[in-house]
Amino acid sequence: MSTIDAIERECSDVKRASRGLPTRVLGDNTTAFRRMMEWLYVAVRKHNTRIHLSELSAEQLKDIGMTPLDALRESRRFFWD
Repeated sequence: MSTIDAIERECSDVKRASRGLPTRVLGDNTTAFRRMMEWLYVAVRKHNTRIHLSELSAEQLKDIGMTPLDALRESRRFFWD
């Protein structure tokens, strides 16, 4: 499990990815499309979270139990990972 996954699981305000998708765009009978959009939504969230993680100071990283090297490694991961 990656750091981003662990952080998202601990956040109580993180909504399920499928809830953020408008049904008017997806329709009712598009399960493959829905799964693809859910995956894309999660991938974009991870990418954005990693960008924010890379912008934290060393002191802020220490508060969440990470080192600057951990944050650098995490921020360089691909969005689909």
